[in-house]
Amino acid sequence: MDAYVLGSAFLELYPKFLSKRIKESNEFLGNAGGSATNTAVAASKLGLKVGLLSCIGDDEVGKKVLSDLRSYKVITRKIRKVKGIRTGISFYEYKGKKKVYYFYRFPGYSDPENYMVLDDKLAGEVQSARVFHFTEATIRKEERLKEVIDFVNKLREKLVVVYDSNLRLDLWKSKKDAINASRKAIEISKVITMNEKEAKVIFESNSLSDVLRKMLKMDEKVFFIKRGSKGCLAYYDEKAYSAKAFKVKVVDDTGAGDCFSAGVIFGAIRGLSIEETAVFSNAVAALKISRPGGLSAIPNLNEVLSFLKGEGYEELAKKITKPRTNFAEELFPAP
Repeated sequence: MDAYVLGSAFLELYPKFLSKRIKESNEFLGNAGGSATNTAVAASKLGLKVGLLSCIGDDEVGKKVLSDLRSYKVITRKIRKVKGIRTGISFYEYKGKKKVYYFYRFPGYSDPENYMVLDDKLAGEVQSARVFHFTEATIRKEERLKEVIDFVNKLREKLVVVYDSNLRLDLWKSKKDAINASRKAIEISKVITMNEKEAKVIFESNSLSDVLRKMLKMDEKVFFIKRGSKGCLAYYDEKAYSAKAFKVKVVDDTGAGDCFSAGVIFGAIRGLSIEETAVFSNAVAALKISRPGGLSAIPNLNEVLSFLKGEGYEELAKKITKPRTNFAEELFPAP
């Protein structure tokens, strides 16, 4: 097993024609959704062996979610069906260039992710993987935060722990709670991905340079900061790296950050350097945003390699196409 991803799995719906608002639409498309779900599918499409740790309701919607995941070869045997609970649903639409989400997850009715059991048995099975990835959705409730931290602490000496902040402040009781929980998650993780806005919130500064100084004080951690059209920044071992964004037409940016995170997982497993991982992750995200829709719009490895070659990164593409060996002994080694 290459990686396990912990987080939400639900049904995500959106207008068939993204130029239309929900209220104007009679036709909708849908697929399994959620940050962890997107990341797991993206990593699988990049050729990794990935399992999703989640819960769904014991209903027809849950069956649809499982079907979608399995169609992309995500391992689902650790997804629990919760009897008497419905699978959550979300919608998204575009108001001009701004994307808006609507989540329908009701406590005790359609919140199966809150029934996840993170016990010693599961920890032992997860340790067979190379990477463990978890998202902000798993720590929004105080009681779940402690459980997730205890679980990750059982893993962190055995594998690489990756945390994706994916911060949604509107789903928290307070901004203070979100910041405190995020910092605890960062503390137990080796690799952290977040966008620039999230970084400024979590590190409580409007200055990116000030955020950088705070990150560099956190020894032995790797930070990837997603900056949209400005590319990304990476910080590791008191050094800063940058990678430019690829110029593509933005059609639908749903799941772009999750695709970036999948690229980071890929880089960690395949022994890419920090710079190579940043470029590769940018490429995965760029291809995703150039296409409409959800899981079907996530690129596979061959598409990413072809894109890299076309953008002048032939050597990186060549390195990735070499026969895969064992898990890289050194995390993000020098090129």
